[in-house]
Amino acid sequence: MPIETGGAAADAGSYEDVVVVRDLRVRARCACHRLPVDALLHVGYLPAGRLVATGDLADAVTSLARDEWVQPEAAAHVADWVVGVSGARGVGVVVESRFSCAGGDGREGRAALLTTTTRGALRDDAVRRGEFLAALRRGHGTR
Repeated sequence: MPIETGGAAADAGSYEDVVVVRDLRVRARCACHRLPVDALLHVGYLPAGRLVATGDLADAVTSLARDEWVQPEAAAHVADWVVGVSGARGVGVVVESRFSCAGGDGREGRAALLTTTTRGALRDDAVRRGEFLAALRRGHGTR
């Protein structure tokens, strides 16, 4: 499931704070039953002089739907892709998914799965990781 799309990055100048791209939607098929999965990805990163083109990030996320959905692997591929494109000092990916295969057989609703993947400073620096997670919380309800 590696991301096989290129990516562009722009000069970030002296910007060094967390950049967050929220609510990237993917509709894929689960690896277990090949039934629909609706996923929402949130990506944050600490630029190292380069900003990832938002459209390219959306394309990279969408490309994950071509293969069977294994959520932790998908998050890791996105994190690695961001580092490869931009050289980011840290990356965090939060994935929220609803699996239709877990809602059949008379069960109420569909099961939700939330995973996080972090790299670099967003894994190793608690303050930076907190900034990323706080940005996700602040963004809800601001559409």
